[in-house]
Amino acid sequence: MYGVGGIPHVEFNGHVDVIGGGTNMYPYYANVYSDLIDDDSPVYIDLVAYLNQDDGGLDIVADIVMTGDITTSDNKVVFFLTYKFSSEYFCTVVGYEYVDFELYGEGETGLYTHHFDVDPTWNMAVLNAIVLVQSYSSSSKEIYNGATTNLWQDPTMDMTLAYSGDWVTVGLPMVMDNNYYLNIFPDGIESTLFSFNNNTGYELETNVENGTGYWIRYPEAGGYSTLTGFEIEDITVSLEENWNMFSGISTPVYTNAIMDPDGLIVPYTIYSFDQGYSQAAMIFPGKGYWLRSYGDGEITLTTMGGQARTKPFVNRMEDANIIKFNNIPLYFGVSVPETEIWSYSLPPKPPEGAFDVRFSNDMIYSENSGNIELMKNKEKLNISFDIKRDADNDQVWILVNLKDGTEYILNGTGTIDIANLGDNMQLLNDHLTWFPMR
Repeated sequence: MYGVGGIPHVEFNGHVDVIGGGTNMYPYYANVYSDLIDDDSPVYIDLVAYLNQDDGGLDIVADIVMTGDITTSDNKVVFFLTYKFSSEYFCTVVGYEYVDFELYGEGETGLYTHHFDVDPTWNMAVLNAIVLVQSYSSSSKEIYNGATTNLWQDPTMDMTLAYSGDWVTVGLPMVMDNNYYLNIFPDGIESTLFSFNNNTGYELETNVENGTGYWIRYPEAGGYSTLTGFEIEDITVSLEENWNMFSGISTPVYTNAIMDPDGLIVPYTIYSFDQGYSQAAMIFPGKGYWLRSYGDGEITLTTMGGQARTKPFVNRMEDANIIKFNNIPLYFGVSVPETEIWSYSLPPKPPEGAFDVRFSNDMIYSENSGNIELMKNKEKLNISFDIKRDADNDQVWILVNLKDGTEYILNGTGTIDIANLGDNMQLLNDHLTWFPMR
């Protein structure tokens, strides 16, 4: 939309028309644009307009995702603010600005914003915000897509989060002015907020950053966080090779919808923590998570990730034997190709006082035998097993309590009650050396 000799014009897909006042204009253009609704576009625009609490203006936010490729150069994101001064005239452009649009390829994303002042005497019901992605090249003025809204959102949102007792992993799911950890997690125990660094391990923190995951400890009764801040619709998280703690946005995101253009995420290594590590299928607001990365780079979590994208991966543990400690599983009796071993690794051990169980090489599985390390936060453990694959050569699966040397045969399904359990156990694929105690 632009002015020629003072007369407003519009150009869409190369078609130019004069827009004048009068009652015949709206029905004509309503039909023109209705015919274009289902046309495929290489650009998706998620448009939100917020009321600015400081000056009463509007903050226009266009979250743009490339769903295809474009080839023209000199493209712009164009922001309009229109006002209907009279019922006899369609609208008047009362605000106009454009910025360079640098996205070209499918899968690229960008966030574009602009602030418009608003006359306090205007009727907000007849005010509209419009965003176009348009070519400004000399050979084309093609509009790739557009979006409009007259819904003026409060820029802040409220959220209440509940946390269980003891150690939990947390994150900050909105933008807030005060990021001091006890302002975010007021029921948390002082001096227990830790981030993670592959070189230095756990580091004590006092402020919480968006996109980062943390440990914090709560009293046995748990606690709550009631937060007010600005919604996060997408966030880019920096990764380093090996393990990373991260957190998400203001809405849940499927783990297989995380944008990972460089293929950094090691399959099957996104973990949550709730009285032990377990694989996560969803990134929930306010929670912290682990993932393992093949290298340094970035991933993006966004509200646009609703369409889950599955990556081909064979779970080698589906037919494995299972032994569970407080319902946290370890697997054995299967082999894993060398190239996939990282997919069955576990994040670093939690802080002291949390529960954890793993094979001593920080793995979730063992092919034939291995030492099992326990971090106990209670003396009593519930142990169960499900044997799907028999041991080889007339041998049996045996669990050994290394504290007193007692052996327990694992056959079929069942539970084990160990009164004098130490911090280490051993899984064997062996012949019996003496009659086991069950």
